[in-house]
Parts: sequence; C-alpha cells; structure tokens
Amino acid sequence: MGSTIRFLDPARPVDPGDVSAVARLGAQLGYPAGREEFERRLERVLAEPAGAVLLAEEEGVVVGWLHVQALASVVDEPYALISGLVVDETLSRVLLLHHRKLDRWLQPGGHCDGDAELAGVALKEASEESGMDGLRVVPRIVDLDIHEIPPYGDVPAHLHLDSRFVVVAPADAEPVVSDESHDLAYLPWDAAIERADDASARRLVRVVRVLLGATS
Repeated sequence: MGSTIRFLDPARPVDPGDVSAVARLGAQLGYPAGREEFERRLERVLAEPAGAVLLAEEEGVVVGWLHVQALASVVDEPYALISGLVVDETLSRVLLLHHRKLDRWLQPGGHCDGDAELAGVALKEASEESGMDGLRVVPRIVDLDIHEIPPYGDVPAHLHLDSRFVVVAPADAEPVVSDESHDLAYLPWDAAIERADDASARRLVRVVRVLLGATS
C-alpha cells in the first residue's frame, strides 16, 4: 500500500530562519502582514513556553504550518484528542464505532494524556477500541480538526483538537466491540460516509479515501 500513499515529510519545529517561508505562505493565504510583521509575531510566539509552531515540508519546500497553543482551563487539564481511521489493507473497508458516551458513529480515538508520540497513541486507541491485532499506523497526520464535544455527565461542552492518522488492519482481521462502544461497523467507503454522524468524521473518511486512492 506504500506506493499508493503520498504524504508530507514529518513536521518539524519552526526556527527564525523560516520567517520568509512563513511570510510567503501567509501572503498566499491572504493574511495582511509583511515579512517584518511575521518576524515580530514569530519571535513573540516562540518566546511563549505553552506554544509551538510546526512546519510541513514537501521535498524540502515549506508548504504549511501549524500553531499549537496550550490553554489553561478551570474545568479540566489541557488535552488533545488523537484518532485513527482504521482501513483494511485491501483498502475496501473502513471501521466506525458507535461511541457509548457521545452516541455517535465515529472513528476510534482518545486523549493523548501527555504522550508526545501521537502516532503511537492513535495505534493504541485503535487497537483497544477495535479489538484487532496486527494493526499498523502510518506515521503522518492526515487531518486536523477542532470540534465541539457536547456535554455528558458532569463534563461540560468543550472543544477538541483532533490529530488524525490512518491505521491499517490485516485483511483477515475482524473487529470486536469494546466497552467504549455500543456497536461497530466495518463498511465500504460510501456506506461509512453515510453512517458517520459527524461532519468532520465524514470529511476524514473522504480525505483518507483520496489519499489512499481507494475507489470501492
């Protein structure tokens, strides 16, 4: 399957020498600031210990950036959500779970709880929630999403920053319902898009389908 996937190089931290590339991308995106203004802003952001700026490169050329900022909360510790869309290695089926707490059909995922190895978190969550052995994670973030989680129990509504990966299952592996789900469904692409309750989950399925070149 490796020859069918085209991903960016691993993201790296920005440094002051990248300001021209950041300013160029900013101009392309329509941000009204010149190089000197981006340089001042970048210096200010890098001085903050609770934030980070990552750059995405393709063949040595900077093609995107991500600014991450940790925010203090009175109701919870800072956290991020990591999820992985499980696809069988024949590229014909996609796994969705009927989430027990949220009562929605979604991809597997969970909080990273301070673990910086995000791809490893995606693999662990997918393995635990699917009950399948032999899963492999593609170590590239394929989608980023910020979405609201509705209130449940004593937890108020809040936002999740969701870093999303592709997790590949052996062709003969069959999922098993875990305690975190009411049910699960291993579906063809079109059926998975129809089944997903959340707009961002439907977008994820579409994005991964295009990246993998899956047509069925």
